[in-house]
Amino acid sequence: MRAPDITRRTGLNRTVLLRPGATWHGRPAGRVLGATGLSATVRATASEAEVAVEGAPLLVLDRALRAGDAWAEGVAEEWVDAFAHLLRTVRSPTDADRAARAEWTEADWVRWETAPRVVVCGGVVAGELGSGASGDPRVRAHGAEVAPDPGRAALVGLAVGVGDDPGVLLDLGHSRIKASRVRQGLLGPSVAVAVPWTPFETRTWPAPTALLDLVAQACRQVLPDDHETGPLRVRVAIANYVVDGRLDVDETYGTIARPEEDPRARLSGELSARLGRPVQVDLLVNDGAAAALSVRSPLPAAAVISIGTSLGTGFTGA
Repeated sequence: MRAPDITRRTGLNRTVLLRPGATWHGRPAGRVLGATGLSATVRATASEAEVAVEGAPLLVLDRALRAGDAWAEGVAEEWVDAFAHLLRTVRSPTDADRAARAEWTEADWVRWETAPRVVVCGGVVAGELGSGASGDPRVRAHGAEVAPDPGRAALVGLAVGVGDDPGVLLDLGHSRIKASRVRQGLLGPSVAVAVPWTPFETRTWPAPTALLDLVAQACRQVLPDDHETGPLRVRVAIANYVVDGRLDVDETYGTIARPEEDPRARLSGELSARLGRPVQVDLLVNDGAAAALSVRSPLPAAAVISIGTSLGTGFTGA
């Protein structure tokens, strides 16, 4: 039987972290652990240490961790502590944890408690922060491990089973749109197109036509320059909940298609027009579900947490 889709209700973002005295006590996990919350922590902590944050905060953090800077190690320690606490919350919940997530049913808790392992991926853990977390005993105590290629886990998952099909794999995220192809049975190099919006600030989100232009731009960057015109197969991971094949109502990627419309058909038609060739989007899944496709695990299903702008979730076999 097919596992149920991950939804806004069943996902991890709203899980409240509870530990009186901790800086993150009482806050939802998505806003603490995701890239937006972590970036705010980096800026504040670096400012206190009189360190200028020039460029992307998470890149600044990564460089500072490699250099052994004390302020960065403090940020990493707090993040790992919060992440380990999230794992403890969903794997061994207290009565208070359950009460703080009253929308979850017993089946939701059991799904996490019985997962034999937790695979962690996403851009937040693609550098030194992930390397440190992967060996931390607080994280490993809950059967958690960082994926081998965490920043591209969704693309790796999309590539499973495609063989040498010369199609395009897309990872539509909140900080960038990534694209790649499969070459000789392996995932090839990926490209990234920066996006002109601010995560969680929906007023900065572009119109659907502008958004689809960016998706087509990412496709062009991995397609050959030989004016190929044959049919193109595309697989898509998206930073939006996908429920029964439809995009959850959301003012971000949810604007690509109307709630009653098949987003694969909409994307196929729009990309066909932009690329000048027939395009067939044959798979569209949440980024966490895409990452889960890359994980080999026997039953019961392993859990996958994709940490980017917020927390994506997937389970093997779903």
